[in-house]
Amino acid sequence: MPTNNSWNSNIPVQISLGGTNATSMATSTGIVKYDGTNLVTSSTAKIDSSNRYTNTSQPAFFANITGTLTDVTGDGTAYTVVFDNTLFDQNSNFNTSTGTFTAPIAGVYHFSAGLLGLQLIATMTTALTLSCTGQDYAFSNNDGAFVGNNLIGCSWTIKMAINDTANVIYTVGNGTKVVDIFGTTADPRTYFCGFLVC
Repeated sequence: MPTNNSWNSNIPVQISLGGTNATSMATSTGIVKYDGTNLVTSSTAKIDSSNRYTNTSQPAFFANITGTLTDVTGDGTAYTVVFDNTLFDQNSNFNTSTGTFTAPIAGVYHFSAGLLGLQLIATMTTALTLSCTGQDYAFSNNDGAFVGNNLIGCSWTIKMAINDTANVIYTVGNGTKVVDIFGTTADPRTYFCGFLVC
């Protein structure tokens, strides 16, 4: 009995039968993923011809302040820094009105912050805190060694749930409320940045 071995390339072979359930892929460098029914290509996650991976949907941001903030702490005030400018905000998850990053997806995130405080005196103590939903992560310098301008920085790698938030808090104590936070568009030494690791 004759066997018909012809195949019509316009009819997708189901995934359950070992096929792709697709007749073609629209993005030549896109990553193919399974959406529960079909294999589809990603328009943002790509591997180029040199095998370099990029993903423009991956949360990532860098924010800074555009002008010096005056007399914000020094007397123990825990000042939430409002970073009012972004050099980039890849997935629109950073709010420049509040200085808040909001996690769009649960995962592990890496954050870094640097801050230049002005007009410190020898008795003062400083702390830079990443304040997140349900948990604060602080870095303190209590040796009283910094006088005048004090550049403090820290990085954190933490787990976040979807819609968890993160802010940077600067606290200077053992003095009066005379400490400024340096900021200018041309020199982003006071900054907050982060990205989704996995």
